[in-house]
Amino acid sequence: MALFSKEYLTKQRRYFDMKKEASIMEDAVRSKSEFDIFLSHSYQDRDIIGDLFKVMEEEMDFKIYVDWIVDTELDRTNVTAATAQRLKERMNLCKCLLFATSENQPKSKWMPWELGYFDGMKEKVAILPIVEKENSQNRYSGQEYLGLYPYIVFQKNTEGKDRLWVHIDEMTYVELRQWLSGKLPSIH
Repeated sequence: MALFSKEYLTKQRRYFDMKKEASIMEDAVRSKSEFDIFLSHSYQDRDIIGDLFKVMEEEMDFKIYVDWIVDTELDRTNVTAATAQRLKERMNLCKCLLFATSENQPKSKWMPWELGYFDGMKEKVAILPIVEKENSQNRYSGQEYLGLYPYIVFQKNTEGKDRLWVHIDEMTYVELRQWLSGKLPSIH
């Protein structure tokens, strides 16, 4: 099993072009009344997050909420209380929050707020480490509280398709779809 790496996501690149694909995705995603995943991330990682969005939507068939993809009218240069209210509304429509860690994530002012809100509301939170290179280790230096949450890894199944797993540790895990349905990780 592996963590998502920038290297892997770049290889999987679907050439996410915001201008080209925004209207197609906006209509498709906005029409969804519920999302599987609220993807909390640093906007500085938007290229990798765009790649991750496409992989998770197209190959894994998850419904993902990413603010700048779904709610394109939100102005990142003019963040207001209305922005926070929209994010709360969207989080209420999501089954879980995946907190995408990266080198940019500690600089985000919004991510800790999203994590705290969602954890208090639904308690269905997991860390989605995005590491620099394949086989890199996940580190929470300075944010050790992230170690309280399970983390996400992926592994190809027998058909060669990636599946996401929620891990408490190397021996205690459950497939993400089962976790979303209420199944708890168990020892394997």
